[in-house]
Amino acid sequence: MADGPDWYCAQVLPGHIAVDVVCETDDVLAFRPPVPGFGAEHIIVIPKQHVRSLLELDADTAVKLLAVQQTVAAEVIDRHGGCQAITSIGDEQHNRHLHIHIAAGEGVARFVQRAPQVPDTQKPGRPNRPAEHDG
Repeated sequence: MADGPDWYCAQVLPGHIAVDVVCETDDVLAFRPPVPGFGAEHIIVIPKQHVRSLLELDADTAVKLLAVQQTVAAEVIDRHGGCQAITSIGDEQHNRHLHIHIAAGEGVARFVQRAPQVPDTQKPGRPNRPAEHDG
């Protein structure tokens, strides 16, 4: 993989560009980018040390990165019911710093068709009957 641009080390980590920080540890940053690229909810998770791609990720950093990814994904699932965690490698990777997109809501690619939401009154164990009236 050829070296290329690293927007995260050049702009985000030194604070040259404003981002909405969602979660931060000593080793990992999760943030909403200034221009969302995937879905209604879009969060990017990156290691703070330079790692060019998933193929060059060491085990120690992987554990820390995955822990933040799990925390952020759980929060997104609470809001949206599901999400996607995506990274690109090789020629598909537009930025030469490992980054994981967590995306949810309208605008994400659908790999699984979502079931329609069923109102509580029609769920099993809850008979659908008219309300009783006094009188």
